[in-house]
Amino acid sequence: MGSSMQTLIFPLTNRSVRQVFDYETDTVAFRLMYDSGARIPVWCSDVEFFLKAFPEAKKAEISAKVTGFGKEAETASVYIIPKYTLNDGNTEIVINNLSVVVLFKPNIGCDFLLNETMVSKMDTFTYRRGKIELHIVSDKSEYNCTARKQNGELIDIAIWVQS
Repeated sequence: MGSSMQTLIFPLTNRSVRQVFDYETDTVAFRLMYDSGARIPVWCSDVEFFLKAFPEAKKAEISAKVTGFGKEAETASVYIIPKYTLNDGNTEIVINNLSVVVLFKPNIGCDFLLNETMVSKMDTFTYRRGKIELHIVSDKSEYNCTARKQNGELIDIAIWVQS
């Protein structure tokens, strides 16, 4: 695991006041949004697009009740990405065994909501001089994710560093 400072820089789109940026994996391009109020990462496009973006992801044997998208909680599937890589083209940070809720919400304005817990061990800030960027700064290059469950449902995730 890396111990030097890692800095990811993502130019934010001008289309939204939210922290939204364009992102690409080896297989697809999509839009990410950093949501400091979310407890769980949520994929907001359909499951087929999710599996195209993360073909190694596997459906978990748990579900999640998700709130914040409407008046009532919704039950959704949970998938595990064995090695999620957040990469800005120069630097990468890996999160092993990332639990992601997949819930089709096409009107959200992004495909993937990165929740605050995913970067809770890192510093995040928005830089606004000439252009608007989201900076994610970490002294580690690799983290692990543990799903917190209650009554067979995902309620939160924990990010930690293996010592």
